[in-house]
Amino acid sequence: MDRRLFIAGAAATLAGTQAARGQPGPPALDPLTLFVPSTRGGGWDRTARAMQESLIESGAVADVGLLYETAGAAAGIADFLTRYHGRPDTLLVGGLGMIGAVLLGRVPADLSRLTPIARLTNEYMVLAVAHDSETDSLRDILAELAHHPGSVSFAGGNRGNVDHLFVGLIGRAAGVRASAIPYRAFVGGKGAVDYVTSGGADCVVDSLSALQDDIAIGRLRGLAISSPQRLPGIAIPTCFEQGADIEISNWRGVFAPPGVDAADAARLQAMVGRMLASLAWRAALFQYSWSSDVLIGPPFRIFLNAELARVRSLLSGFGLR
Repeated sequence: MDRRLFIAGAAATLAGTQAARGQPGPPALDPLTLFVPSTRGGGWDRTARAMQESLIESGAVADVGLLYETAGAAAGIADFLTRYHGRPDTLLVGGLGMIGAVLLGRVPADLSRLTPIARLTNEYMVLAVAHDSETDSLRDILAELAHHPGSVSFAGGNRGNVDHLFVGLIGRAAGVRASAIPYRAFVGGKGAVDYVTSGGADCVVDSLSALQDDIAIGRLRGLAISSPQRLPGIAIPTCFEQGADIEISNWRGVFAPPGVDAADAARLQAMVGRMLASLAWRAALFQYSWSSDVLIGPPFRIFLNAELARVRSLLSGFGLR
C-alpha cells in the first residue's frame, strides 16, 4: 500500500472519529515517563518511541519522557516494581519477552504485581541468516540440529525472551532441547545482526520489524516466519510450510507499577485509548508491520496470568529452568 494513501486514509478516519465523539479526551497526565527495561534500538524502545509521539500528537499527554535500563530486562523490571510503587506517572513498556527474562534471571520480580494497563501490538518472529550463508531453509537447520545439536548457533535478545523461546520451539521441532543449542544473547537484541553477518553465529532470530530492513537491503535472508500463514507482502515462508509446527507471536504492552489505585489505572487506560486513535499510532503500526492487538484493563490481567504460566511451562520443557 502507498504510504501517502495510508496516512491520508487514516487521517480521514481519525477526523471522523473525533468529530463523532464531539468531546475532548480525559485530562492529560503530565508529565509521563515510559520506562524501557532495555537499551535503545530494541522492540520495546520502538514501542516506547511510537507511544511518545502518539501520546503527544493525540493531546493525551504534553510531556513524555523515556527512561532506559541498560542492565537488561530482569534487573530493570525488578527496579521498576520497587522504585516506582504507587506512581501513576510512570509506565513500563514490556511484553512477552520480559516473562522468560525474569524467570531465567532469577531476580526478585513478581510480574503478577504489575498493574496491566493495555496490550497494544503483536508481531511474528523471523529466522534469518547472513546473505552469503550456505543455509537455504529452516528444513536444513532442523536436519542439522537433529544430527548435531550443537552445530547450529543462534543470536538474539535476552535469555528467556521471545527470540530465545522461538529457538526453543525450533529445537523442539528437531527433537533437541534448547539448552543444547548455542545461543548468544544480546540485551535488547542490539548487535545480534552484526554478530551473525560477521560470522559469530549461524542464525539470527528477532521480530519482523527488527529484521525487515536488513532483509530488504539483502544483508540478511529470511528463512522462516512464525506466523500461521504467509503475511501479505512478506516473501518469507512460514515454519509450517517447512514441516515445523511452530507458531509464536511477540505481544507488547504497558503496565503501571504495583500500588496504583483503580481511579488512576482507569485514567491511564483512557489515556492509552486516546493514543490508539491517533494518526501517529496508526502510522507506526504500518511502518513496523505491527498488528493492533488491544486488551485493556482486567482482560489484559487475565491474559498476563495465562502467559506467565505458559512461558514457565515452555522454559521447563526446553530444559532452561
